[in-house]
Amino acid sequence: MTRRRIFCVAGLLGLLVLTACGPSEPTARRVSARTPIAFSIWRSDVGSALTPEQWQEFDTAIQEMKYRITAETVATGTEAVDEALRERINGQTVHAVFLLGARARLDRLRSDREQLEHLMEVNALVRTRPDDEASIAYLRNIHDRQAGELADLKEKIASQEAKVRQLEAEAAPHS
Repeated sequence: MTRRRIFCVAGLLGLLVLTACGPSEPTARRVSARTPIAFSIWRSDVGSALTPEQWQEFDTAIQEMKYRITAETVATGTEAVDEALRERINGQTVHAVFLLGARARLDRLRSDREQLEHLMEVNALVRTRPDDEASIAYLRNIHDRQAGELADLKEKIASQEAKVRQLEAEAAPHS
């Protein structure tokens, strides 16, 4: 074998080893987010390995986790929230971030539903004079609007529960 062929074969073997050692499924990649710069570099390195839809799901998951961090008052202010977020996702697989975000969204939707149901109960106690047609119509309008919002929330919750179940079922290979 000539020297050139030996280098070619060695280069191909090296490339094979590099690709075989990394996760074949892009969502099995681990997030590097110890620092803001490390997270930016990781995002750049992963780049086109994730589809645009997967990037959208990743960014949506990040946003939901930021909402949760803020709601739980784990941190306040942009930098503190970003730091708390990076602590939660550093070392997780992309798939695990999808699942964390989906669970956070489901919890938020359930909380929204509970708050709306409580508001509807309180509003149901409001009484008007029997001859005050304008107030009766106003309260009926509020009830109908809230009932529509509640139905929408219930649909979103059912859809999100299905998404969480799907992600949990897919989780085993990504752990």
